[in-house]
Amino acid sequence: MAIIFFSSIISKAQFQSIINSDSVSWLVKHEIADAWFEKYVFVNKKDSITIDSKKYYETYINYDYSSTSDLVGYFREDTTVGRAWFKGKNDSIEQLVMDLMLKIGDTVWIDTDYSYSSNGYEIVSDVYYSNGRKIIGTKINFGGGYISDSLSFIEGVGPNASILFMIEFATGNDINFQLGYGVCEKYAGDNIVYERDPINHECYYNGTHSIDADGATLQIYPIPAYDQLYISSNFLSIERAYIYNIDGSFMESLSINSNTHTIDISEYTSGLYFIKMGNSITKFIKE
Repeated sequence: MAIIFFSSIISKAQFQSIINSDSVSWLVKHEIADAWFEKYVFVNKKDSITIDSKKYYETYINYDYSSTSDLVGYFREDTTVGRAWFKGKNDSIEQLVMDLMLKIGDTVWIDTDYSYSSNGYEIVSDVYYSNGRKIIGTKINFGGGYISDSLSFIEGVGPNASILFMIEFATGNDINFQLGYGVCEKYAGDNIVYERDPINHECYYNGTHSIDADGATLQIYPIPAYDQLYISSNFLSIERAYIYNIDGSFMESLSINSNTHTIDISEYTSGLYFIKMGNSITKFIKE
């Protein structure tokens, strides 16, 4: 039950804090074998505790929007190096759950007891910035039928698989981690500061680079893209595609006259974007 990161020499840096308010919370989707649930994970700055001379914040989870919450563990971070750790309430050691100093090609190893599809060592595949946040992308897949994504670390937000993703029993009822957690939204107090799907505002859609809608598919490549992006779709009646940035702001609309199309993105700034055609949405990364 350990996660190990091998990276180059660390230099001093300052990153956005994950605990950037007196109270922060994440809306997460929890997938088990044949179902999913929405839950809130939250941390209050006033609920701090010192363990082995390290300051942690107590972390709670709320089930099905009920009024009761359970302590699941303890969280800490070091914003000078962009690292974060989580210690389950019954665990004797903490787990490193985020490292923003990683570079493309660095090696990530994760224990495979948690139903991730990747085994052992994996490579950091993407390092980019979006809306002032540094994002580290890996090739480690998590989830199953209701959640499907690649593990990434988002500055000021945390892992997109939630800060709980390295503990075996993440709920007060000792329900096994099973297929995973996916972060849908993050709040600072009552203000939303991160949303995974800023267009449809859905908690979590299925698929990383394509979404099915009424039998229709939309696929884009390469990921990441540099100057040109190619889209392929089985849409026969859709004539336009719409591009939005990570905030959900409209970028441009494009005329689509065939099942394959090339888009010039050379003038786009680096970051995460979404393409919408009909009811289907997919994302791409511009580097």
